[in-house]
Amino acid sequence: MAGEPEQPPVNGTTPRRGVLIVAILVCLGLPLAVVAQLYSPSSLATVPSGDQPGGRITGRLVTEDGRPVADHTLELHLVGPAGRRIHGSTRTDARGRFEITAPPIAGYYLLEAGGGDFQRVVRGVSYLTEEGELRLPEPLELVLPPGATLRVTLTRADGRPASGGTLYLEGRVASDFLFGLVPAGIRLERSFDAGAVVIDGLPSARGNVRIVLESGDRVEFPFELEVGQTLERAFEL
Repeated sequence: MAGEPEQPPVNGTTPRRGVLIVAILVCLGLPLAVVAQLYSPSSLATVPSGDQPGGRITGRLVTEDGRPVADHTLELHLVGPAGRRIHGSTRTDARGRFEITAPPIAGYYLLEAGGGDFQRVVRGVSYLTEEGELRLPEPLELVLPPGATLRVTLTRADGRPASGGTLYLEGRVASDFLFGLVPAGIRLERSFDAGAVVIDGLPSARGNVRIVLESGDRVEFPFELEVGQTLERAFEL
């Protein structure tokens, strides 16, 4: 776009007004737990659902300091009566811009980005107003906060990789929402093949990891992650 200041891109490997909104809600007498539901960075705002005509969805991916995120994958998910399914994906250009075509559906759309060096972000998209009237979505700006990575390696006493299994991670996010007074929870499950599992795109968090292997062996350990960090743990079974 003409006149747009150039900033160096970042390869694809809470707005401040949120503080004011939170302060107003608390002053109105809403409990902190309710405010967390209304204005949590990790939650989706209400997305109008209905008969979507489909069309082009455009926007930009940027870092927290406004730099474009180049060559990064975004996925388009369709959410309807049958649940959620991925429809397709696209990649950002050198200036972080993207464009993807959404098909007509009954429901609404989700755009998902992140992973690697960035936390995962999901944004709801609809061609409908809350009153059910048609409108064209504005170009989106998705902000990708920096992320953390957990890497776990599992070996036998003879040096061979251990069997595959499932990792269960549960903890609390070290969010700056309400100065950390209302931390959000994080819970995920990841199956993996023999010997190793890597989970990226995580926020700063602390909690516990439990791994159940196909062989019946189990591993448990606490974790503490900071954004920009790769936490590596190795276990011999």
